[in-house]
Order: sequence, then C-alpha cells, then structure tokens
Amino acid sequence: MVRIFVLIATLGTVACAPPDEVKTLGGVSIMKGGNPDAVVDTIDVEGLPGVFLSNENGEVRIGVFQAKTGVPYLQLLDSDHDGAFDLLTYSSISAEGELLVDVHDYGMDGQPDFILNYKENTASVFYENSWYEVIGMGTGQRPTVTIHGTSRQLKDVLTEIGGGAY
Repeated sequence: MVRIFVLIATLGTVACAPPDEVKTLGGVSIMKGGNPDAVVDTIDVEGLPGVFLSNENGEVRIGVFQAKTGVPYLQLLDSDHDGAFDLLTYSSISAEGELLVDVHDYGMDGQPDFILNYKENTASVFYENSWYEVIGMGTGQRPTVTIHGTSRQLKDVLTEIGGGAY
C-alpha cells in the first residue's frame, strides 16, 4: 500500500511529512498530518486514487491524487481565505505519474483560464474571451503574454483574471 502523508501540492510538486496518526481499517488508511502548521487528512485506499484535505495558513485544499506517485489529479482551493472555493485545478497524468497537462479555472466559472501542456512544453492563458500563448515558460525568464500587441508578465495577467499562481 502506498501512503502519502502531508500533501502540499503545486503543479505536481508533493512534499511529505511523517503522520501524527495512522488508522487502518481493511484496505483504508486515514492519516493525520505531521506538519504542525497545517491541518491535513489523507484517505488512502489500496489501489485507488487517494484523497487529501488540508488547511495550511488559511488556504483550504481538497484534492485527489494518484495513489502510487502522489501527483494530484484534482484540487479545489480557497486561495483568498474567504471560506469559498475559488480555484479548480485538474491534471492529466500518465500511469507512471508524469504530468501531461495542468488546467486552472480561477473563479470556478467553468472556463479554463490557464493551461500548461508539459508534453508539448507550451502554456496558454484565456483573457478577454481569447486564448494567448505564454512565452518563456521553463526558460528561466519571466513568462510573458502578448495581448493586443503589448507584452505583459504572465503573473500580472493571471492576477487580473483572479489567479496569480501558476
């Protein structure tokens, strides 16, 4: 059985800490996180994707992760700490746990706002009812988006549409 403990996931990065408490009943393990700054519960059923709940620094996350790798498939976040979920992220992941595509829906209005395609090494942002290609992702440069002939930093565009993280 694979056990993922404290999950802090950002675009496929997972950090683990030993659990404070593990309860196992049949093939199901429920773990209380070992990070004193976060309230994290993880439910792990052998052979099935796992589920995690966390509240770290007021940012509430609920997610589903691939059991054998811990890579998140789906996350709901309350990133502005107002008690309502405002970000949905979901990912396409290979059987080996390789991230293929990440999709972010800021405001959870059903319209994807930001897509990272790891397989094709591209990124796109949806702004004012159009898709724009992101330039400079993964190059060490600050990623930019050219909108109506003007180059803008990606982080500024994402902040404007309700995001700010990628």
